[in-house]
Amino acid sequence: MNEIIANLLIENLYQEIKIAALAKILFENNIISEKEFNDKTSKLLKDKDFLKKQLNKILSEDTYQEIFHNILNDFMAD
Repeated sequence: MNEIIANLLIENLYQEIKIAALAKILFENNIISEKEFNDKTSKLLKDKDFLKKQLNKILSEDTYQEIFHNILNDFMAD
């Protein structure tokens, strides 16, 4: 059960990383303003801190890092 929850939390974080990357691309191409970019990024960082605290309650740091890196590798392969 804990692994299912952890995978869901990490998948949420993975989606936030994609959103942050897209926001940066939009900002760099002058599609959104610097304020909009900063607002989105700061909210994502707060969410990331919350998710990491929740993950640390149910997973060791090593397990979290391993799962997170697997998801990032999958993302880079796409």
